[in-house]
Amino acid sequence: MCSVPSGTKQETGPVLRDVGLGWMKMEQHTTSISRARDECAHISCKVTIEDINKGAIYWY
Repeated sequence: MCSVPSGTKQETGPVLRDVGLGWMKMEQHTTSISRARDECAHISCKVTIEDINKGAIYWY
C-alpha cells in the first residue's frame, strides 16, 4: 500500500460533469503527486452519480 504525503492540501473543489443522462459529481482534492519510478502513488477521487453504469470516467 502506498502512503499519501503529509501536508497534502485541497487544490481543487468538486467538479460537475454532464454525462448525457444526468450529472456526475467528481471530487479530487490532489491534482498531482510526484514519485520516483520504483515508488507507487495514490490519488483518490470520489464520484457521486445516480447510476455508475450511465457514466464514464477516463483517468490518464
